[in-house]
Amino acid sequence: MAVSLTPKGGKEVVGVVEMKGNTDVDNFAKIVMITNPQVTGTYFPSLDPATAEKMQQLFKNFVPPTITISLHRLIASLPMAQAPAGVQLNNDPPKIFVGYRPSILLSVDGEPALSDVPKTNLKFVLNTQWPLFFDNGNSTYYLAVGQQWLTTNSLEGQWSVTKKLPPDMSKVAQEKQWSALKKVIPPPAKSGGVTPAVFYSDKPAEVILFDGQPVYAQIPDTQLTYATNTDSVVFVFTPTQQFYYLTAGRWFSANDLQGPWTYATPDLPADFAKIPLSSPASAILASVPGTDEAKDAVLLAQVPTTMTIKPAEAQAPRLKSSMAVIRSSNRSKERRCRTPLTPRTR
Repeated sequence: MAVSLTPKGGKEVVGVVEMKGNTDVDNFAKIVMITNPQVTGTYFPSLDPATAEKMQQLFKNFVPPTITISLHRLIASLPMAQAPAGVQLNNDPPKIFVGYRPSILLSVDGEPALSDVPKTNLKFVLNTQWPLFFDNGNSTYYLAVGQQWLTTNSLEGQWSVTKKLPPDMSKVAQEKQWSALKKVIPPPAKSGGVTPAVFYSDKPAEVILFDGQPVYAQIPDTQLTYATNTDSVVFVFTPTQQFYYLTAGRWFSANDLQGPWTYATPDLPADFAKIPLSSPASAILASVPGTDEAKDAVLLAQVPTTMTIKPAEAQAPRLKSSMAVIRSSNRSKERRCRTPLTPRTR
C-alpha cells in the first residue's frame, strides 16, 4: 500500500509498505478480516537508510491487531496475473431446450432407475429430483407438478393433465419421503395455474425460457442486443445474427435458438468486453475472457471456504420431493442482473 507519514515537527514523507497477515473471509458479508498483520518491507525513496528505518518503526506503531476490509476491495488490490492454465474440460454443449410458456425440465440421470414403492404396484424413478412414478398395471408415468398431476406412456412423449391416479397412489403419501404429496393425493378439484410444458432429458440439459416471444434491447456502444424477457443470458451479435447463450460459466453459440449449439467461450466477439458497466447486462463481464471482471472472478474463486459442522446438530439427509415449476413471469423490460464487481481503479 502507498502511505504518507508526517513525523511531529517534520515534513510529510511518501512511501510504500508491504504487509502480510492471516485472512478469514466472510463470503456472505463480503468482508475479510486480517489478523496478525506484520510489516514485511518498506520503501521511502526520498530518505537515507537510517531515517527510512525510523519511519518504518513509526509506521508499525499505527498497525492495529486486526484489519477489516471489503473482499472486493482486497481482490481489486491484488496483482492481475494471468489465470493459471486449467484442466481440460468437456465443453460439449448440453441439450438446450427453448420454451415460450411455463415449462419444466424433467431431468433424469441416464436411463430411468425404478425402485418399488412398498406394498403397491407402483415404482418411482430414483435418479431424478422430481416425484416421478410408474404404474406397472397400465405402463403409465405420473408426475407431480405443483398442484397438478401429469401423465404419459413415454417420457419423451406428450404429457397431459390427469385427475385420476392409480388406487395405490394413496399409499405413497404414507411414506415419509413422499409426505409432501399428501396435499395433491387425490388431485385437487381445482388445481389452477397453467399446465406447463415438459422437456425431458436423460443427459445434461438446460432450458431457455422466454415470457412469450423473445424481446431484445440494444447495448450502447456495441453491436449486441440481449434478451429482456428471460432469466437466461441470451445475446445476439447483430452483424452475424448469431445467438450466444451463457450457462454454467460457458458460452455457446448458434445460428438459431433451436440449435445446433457449439462451444464459443474462446471466440466471443470483441464487443462483449465493451459492454459498459452502466448496462443491466454488465453482470456477464465476469464470464468474458480477458476482462478485469473475469480476472477478479478467478481470484475470488481461489478464496478458500471453510465450514464448521457440529455433528450433534447435523441431520441425516432426506429425499425431498421437488414440485417447483419453471415459470415465465411478467417483468419490466429491463432485465434484472446481479450487481457486478466493484470496478478497478488504477
